[in-house]
Amino acid sequence: MYGLKTFALVDARMCYTANLEIYTGKQPIGPFAVSNKPTDVVKCLTNEISETGCNITVDNWFTSLELADYLLQKNLTLVGTIRKNKPEILPEFTQTRNTEISTALFGFQKNSTLMSYVAKKNKTDLLLSTSR
Repeated sequence: MYGLKTFALVDARMCYTANLEIYTGKQPIGPFAVSNKPTDVVKCLTNEISETGCNITVDNWFTSLELADYLLQKNLTLVGTIRKNKPEILPEFTQTRNTEISTALFGFQKNSTLMSYVAKKNKTDLLLSTSR
């Protein structure tokens, strides 16, 4: 079985695909080599809409503080779930064993907000958001 993996920049309000990138896997060194790092994929997809003030919503494969800071420089904001193993996340946000269910912890840094939410016993969700 074969398939194509694509990354898409889609306008949620208009249901319009603004940009597509096809995942090409590891490329040989040369003029057509493309990085498939999550941050580089988002940078490529959002290049045409920089300075528009749009909000970019992504899943935890893409979300990082590095990407959030880059998008803010391009007048774009970011909302996304974030993986617990990211080095920029303090342990207080991931170690929630004795925390009550349905509680939230917020962290603020310049233009970024990190929220840790305990949805179930031993299950914590993290959300990163930026604003101008």
